[in-house]
Amino acid sequence: MIGSLLYLTASRPDIAYSIGVCARFQVYPKESHLNHVKRIIKYVNGIVEYGLLYTFDMNSTLVGFCNADWAGNTEDRKSTSGGCFFVGNNLVLEEYNVRQGVMTLYCDNMSAINISKNPQLADIFTKAIDAAQFESLRSSLGLCVIDK
Repeated sequence: MIGSLLYLTASRPDIAYSIGVCARFQVYPKESHLNHVKRIIKYVNGIVEYGLLYTFDMNSTLVGFCNADWAGNTEDRKSTSGGCFFVGNNLVLEEYNVRQGVMTLYCDNMSAINISKNPQLADIFTKAIDAAQFESLRSSLGLCVIDK
């Protein structure tokens, strides 16, 4: 089930963090881990009408957001990292072979926080966040309800 959900993160980046946490326990899974995986599957089932929105944009600047949670796992002190890249307003994946000489990268670490004091889009990949912030960041990634 974890493998299938990991495959799904290519088009559903909003579940990347949750799946990553569950994947840590594949060697010695417990019933509670299975319950969490089932909850993720229920979430995915509830958002089947969502998809990535791509719009025409004259802005072709590549911008990246990254985040790292150094040793944030309380059980084994493992770190979590994640990121995403946009060309204009559109989320892109590395399979698109987008190349650019210079790019803007927004990074979420203590120095960046102290310097910029701005919210980070990449938090959705590395942190357990409340529902309102999750939905806001999910929308910022371009995941929205698709009209049929």
